[in-house]
Order: sequence, then structure tokens, then C-alpha cells
Amino acid sequence: MNHTARLTAAQETSLAIAAAVVTANAYYIHPIIALVADHFGVSHARIGLVPALNQLALAVGIFLLLPLGDRFSNRRLTIAFATGQTVSLAVMTFAQGFTLFVLGSTLLGFFTIAPYLLPAYASKRVAPERLGQVTAKLTAGVILGILVARVGAGVVAELSAGARSIGPRPD
Repeated sequence: MNHTARLTAAQETSLAIAAAVVTANAYYIHPIIALVADHFGVSHARIGLVPALNQLALAVGIFLLLPLGDRFSNRRLTIAFATGQTVSLAVMTFAQGFTLFVLGSTLLGFFTIAPYLLPAYASKRVAPERLGQVTAKLTAGVILGILVARVGAGVVAELSAGARSIGPRPD
């Protein structure tokens, strides 16, 4: 008999929010990519390495890290990978050069597999008749994370562009 405690509605919602946050981390860059290129003084063609390597690293992470979910606790793996994301974001935040920024973004992609672990974690903790509802809630969290990240970063980019156009112009 399975003695695993069932998730409450609040815990299900918390998992959906967690899925949104860990997914969003990989998508903030897209609307602000031109600003990042300008910041590091790289061409718009070269800045394309950032999302390309991020997505490639995500595929490698899925291939290499996701199978660990069959051997180790999905909860512990999710915490470890979210920690990896946090460290990667810190590297990106404090990077003084483009190479270090690309490395941080690539590592971020590698560790962005928590959204793939959360459904397995939840599936062991919900009644079988609720599995579809909980999976849909987690999927909605992932989609919401992508949308909020892209819209939020787009707003930041627009406000940043507006601040530059409002400020004093050098003569």
C-alpha cells in the first residue's frame, strides 16, 4: 500500500507556481536580447549564441539529468536543479564579459529541467482520478511562466528604451 501523503490544493498550486518560476528563468532573455548585445558590445548575430546554447544545453540536460529522476527523489533533484539555476542566474547577473554571460546562460539551460520532474513528483501524490487535473495545472504553470517572463522582460525593455529616449542627449 502506498503511504505517500496526498497533495493539498494549495500544494498543487505551489507546484504550478514553482513550475512557472523555474521555466520562466530560461525565457527572460528573449525580449531583451538586443539590450544585452548592446551592453556587452557584441553584434546582434553573435548574441544569438545565448538562446541557442541555452536551448542546446536544455536538451543535453534532459538527456543526461532527467533520467536521474528514476533513481533519486524528484523533490531533491528539483531543489538541486533550481539551485543550479540560481547560481547560473547569478553568474549571468554579475558577468563582466560576454563569454561568462554565455556560460551562465548555457548552464541555466542545462539546469532547467525541474518542470519535467514536477509532474512525476505530483503523480505519486494525487489520487488517480485527479492526475489529469493536476498535470493540467502544472502545464498551465509552465505556460504562464513563459508568458509572464516574455511579457515582463518586454516591459522592462520598453521602459529601458523609454528612459534612454527621455534622458538628456549629449551634444
